[in-house]
Amino acid sequence: MKKGGLARRASFIQSNRLDNGANLTVDIGNFAERTTTRDAKYKNAVLSHFYKATGYDAIGLGKRELEMGTDSLISFIHREGLPVVCANLCDRKTGKPIFQPYLLKEEQGITLGVVGLIPEAMASQAGLDSTRFEVKSPFDYAKKWIRKAARKSEHLTVIGDFGKQEADSLLNRYPEIDLLLTASNSQGDRPTEHGKAVVLGVQSKGYSGNYIDWTLAAPDTVAPFATRNEALDGRFPEDSLVVSIMKTLENSK
Repeated sequence: MKKGGLARRASFIQSNRLDNGANLTVDIGNFAERTTTRDAKYKNAVLSHFYKATGYDAIGLGKRELEMGTDSLISFIHREGLPVVCANLCDRKTGKPIFQPYLLKEEQGITLGVVGLIPEAMASQAGLDSTRFEVKSPFDYAKKWIRKAARKSEHLTVIGDFGKQEADSLLNRYPEIDLLLTASNSQGDRPTEHGKAVVLGVQSKGYSGNYIDWTLAAPDTVAPFATRNEALDGRFPEDSLVVSIMKTLENSK
């Protein structure tokens, strides 16, 4: 995303946060630049500072993050202190997730849960070092994390770069999911209902902002919600803090 887009995204997020409700800000992933790419260090620093300055609660992992190389990815995430959630990228020796599998956020008396997942096929596509790491099945291994997060929260969001068929399979397998944020949806970035769950596709380029205003309802029914999708154009002013951060990083290159 261009610098102005990031600064306007920050304004979009701030303008839509509720003072009297629980807020959750997430990104499904595919934000990183591979370490071999020109200006990769600078671009990754810009994104990590943006996430922290804007107050993102959870960030997923996609193919681009895996292409950094797992050791570089781990070092980058830990160094920057980013709130990455991924339940099924595991250390092959210990069998445990490398990052926190889920996140809980309590606000205004409501607990929101987020679980991050990676499609199994993404491991081979991204050249994951299979001697040391593995992407375990989101349909089997991740079950305990999804159900644990669901038990501890009133509303469960799952984030992952899944295609439509995989997304449908996840929702059929896990009725605990309230919201699935994924790369593909039959209605694009317009929400669709799958049982009691809502599916929202995200665009491949980050030039738009998605916002869902959700009222909690009974666990077995679709909760009433309203959605917005806004082009991040000149209608949104550039956030001054994000602009200042980018200038500082630009000058330090």
